[in-house]
Amino acid sequence: LHPLTWITGRSIRSVREQACDDYCIHWLGNHREYATALLDLAAGMMRCRRLAVGMVAMRSSKIERRLAHIDQSPGSPQCRCGWKTRALLLGAAAALTVALGSVELCRVDATADELAADATEESTVAVVAADDVLDPFGEQAGTEATALERRWPAEVGGVRRTRSAEQAYSGMGACIRSGDTATAAATFAELERNHPEHNRTGCAALYLAQTYQRAGDDDNAEKFFRRAIKQYDRCRYGDGVQVGSEALLHPGVVVLGPTRIGAGVVLHANVVIYAQTTIGEGVTIHAGSIVGGDGFGYATSSEGPRKVPHRGGVQIGRDVEIGCNCTIDRGALDDTIIGQGSKLDNLVHIAHNVEVGNFCFFAAQVGIAGSAVIGDACEFGGQSGMIGHIEVGDRTQVAAKSAVMRNSDGDQILMGVPADDARHTRKIFGIISQLPQLRDRIRQLEKRLEEMDDRESCP
Repeated sequence: LHPLTWITGRSIRSVREQACDDYCIHWLGNHREYATALLDLAAGMMRCRRLAVGMVAMRSSKIERRLAHIDQSPGSPQCRCGWKTRALLLGAAAALTVALGSVELCRVDATADELAADATEESTVAVVAADDVLDPFGEQAGTEATALERRWPAEVGGVRRTRSAEQAYSGMGACIRSGDTATAAATFAELERNHPEHNRTGCAALYLAQTYQRAGDDDNAEKFFRRAIKQYDRCRYGDGVQVGSEALLHPGVVVLGPTRIGAGVVLHANVVIYAQTTIGEGVTIHAGSIVGGDGFGYATSSEGPRKVPHRGGVQIGRDVEIGCNCTIDRGALDDTIIGQGSKLDNLVHIAHNVEVGNFCFFAAQVGIAGSAVIGDACEFGGQSGMIGHIEVGDRTQVAAKSAVMRNSDGDQILMGVPADDARHTRKIFGIISQLPQLRDRIRQLEKRLEEMDDRESCP
């Protein structure tokens, strides 16, 4: 926080900007073209909400000084500063470490390379908001983010350039929004060639498949869809799998058919969906969860336990969210059902043939035994449970660490082991807390009775 450090840092930034400008003009050979590109970049940043905040803090006099320097630049990289600035730089160099100096030099080179690259190809400068990188189909209110240069310059100064996965993904998304599917397909080919293992590659193939599907091009939609979820064995699915539009399958997802996945479903990494599963629209299943595995069912015999076959499936309603490492077993004969809008926290287990109503909430480590029936809008606290073949009514609340062991009507709060009406359970807990005092009082009463008996027995 020394004033000299602050003044020196500001001088370093100014000289660094001048060096970058000279470097870009040296490769372009036209300082007016670079100045125009710089102004276009500033205008694009003002249109983007997230970047406009930083532009507001930048004084117009600073931009004017850069433009004046660009207009007078001879076109060769050099350092232009006065003797005062040089003295400050020498003083700062004595205080800074060699490592810090190396980092600053690397930043200067990286910034110069980026500016030189973005200023090429007829001064085409495109600005893509941060939201576009995550969602190439999201509509940005008040902005028109275009592709990261559809005519991406393959070489600058004899050096071949390669877009990052994020840049190519954003460029493809902008091409899709503008209806240029041919360029989008070419961009995907570049992404697949240069970044085959990147997560964006699988996502890009899926988005492209959905674009062709909306356009009615079933052949290309099928081709890119297969490439999306089978690419390099990162996502695998069997025959008879139907995936709705704008569904997103992350790496490691396995889907066995026949299964139907609705529109807008998000399956995070390493989710496993067994056969005969139906997932409604807008469902999110987080990493590591397994849906549709066999339930825990065995029949005893003289030869030992024998597994009961499970031929049912799982039905998950729309807008359900399932946390990490949850397990939902398939039914033995009928389906296991999760009602729409229900939310499951991490490490929740739903056994076979369970029926969960709409808009229910399950905190972490809840366990529901087989063939249990849960009404609508029920809530289960952490580490609570419910035995099988019983039913709880609508709007039932089960406190944490409670165990429901009998049928229960709705509109009540259950607590304890076994779970009972919360008011009654609290009274029991209150009495339990007074047991030591009650024990002492009983002992005193017994002692007094013995004394009374002794006096009566005396002649």
